[in-house]
Amino acid sequence: MGLQTAEIGDGFSDVACKYGSGDAETITIGKPTGLQASIYNKTKQAKVIDKVDYYLNEWQIYSLGEYDENGPDVYRVEYRFHHSIIREMVVDGETDWKDYRSAARILGNLWQYAIMRNRLEIAHKTIHPVWQMLYQDVKFETEWRGVLPIRKKKVDVSAISKNYDLMVGNLISITARQTSDVNFLLRELKKLHFYDDLIRYYRVERRIGDVELKARLKKALLLRRMLRNAA
Repeated sequence: MGLQTAEIGDGFSDVACKYGSGDAETITIGKPTGLQASIYNKTKQAKVIDKVDYYLNEWQIYSLGEYDENGPDVYRVEYRFHHSIIREMVVDGETDWKDYRSAARILGNLWQYAIMRNRLEIAHKTIHPVWQMLYQDVKFETEWRGVLPIRKKKVDVSAISKNYDLMVGNLISITARQTSDVNFLLRELKKLHFYDDLIRYYRVERRIGDVELKARLKKALLLRRMLRNAA
C-alpha cells in the first residue's frame, strides 16, 4: 500500500504526508496554526464527499468546456492561512483584514505570498516551471494586483504581559511535576505559536536575554521541585 502517513518535526518544516497505493494523493506542509500548504487529488476527494456532479460542472465552466472527465485526475493546490497571519498582512499600507469579506479583497496577494513561501524548486533558487505558472497565471479579481503583501508582527505586548508571566509560571509548575530539566521546558515553550512574541516580551519589557532567561527558568524549576510547589 505504500506510506500512509509521515510526520517530520521542526528539522523539516513540519511536513505531514499521506500516500495511497502508488502515487502521492495528499501532501501537506506546515502547521494549522500558521500557513499550511496542501496538494491533493481533488477527483478522488470529490467522490469521497459525494460532490462529483458539482465539481464536474465547475470544472467545465472554468475550463471553458474543455475539461475531459475521462482524462487525468484533477489535483488541487490549497493554502490555508491561520487568522493570526491574515491580521499581520500589510498590502499597500493597509492592514485591516478582520473578516472574510475584507480578506477577499486581497486573495490574489495572499496567493502570491503563499506560493513564494512554500514553493517547488528544481534547483537552489530555481522555481519549477509549474510553480512559476501558478504564481503568474492564477488571477483573482481583486483591487491590488501585483502588490506583494508583507507580514508585520505586533511588537507591543504590554497589554498582555501579565498573561505571559502567568502562563510561563504555570508551565514551570506543570513541568516540575515531571522533571527539573530546563531544556525540556524550553522545548515545550518553543512549540508555542506565539513563542517569538514571548521572547520579545522578555527581551524588551523585562530586559532579560536568552542566557539569563534559561538560568531563571532552571532556578524556578529547581525551587518548585525542592519546595514541592509543583502543580
